[in-house]
Amino acid sequence: MKKSILVLAVAAIGMVSFTSCSNDSGNEPTAEGQVEKEYYCPMKCEGEKMYAEEGSCPVCEMNLVKD
Repeated sequence: MKKSILVLAVAAIGMVSFTSCSNDSGNEPTAEGQVEKEYYCPMKCEGEKMYAEEGSCPVCEMNLVKD
């Protein structure tokens, strides 16, 4: 009985952590519901991630480059 409760608890925690993960870029959508992403890190610290606003890379702090 205790073993089945433990298995259910572990399964529930796993499902919650799996479903709570998202790929949120942190950009707000425009009025049309689209986010115009034009800037990227020249070092590609976060792969092909694009940003909506000019600024610096959160990883290496280099200036973002317009696409």
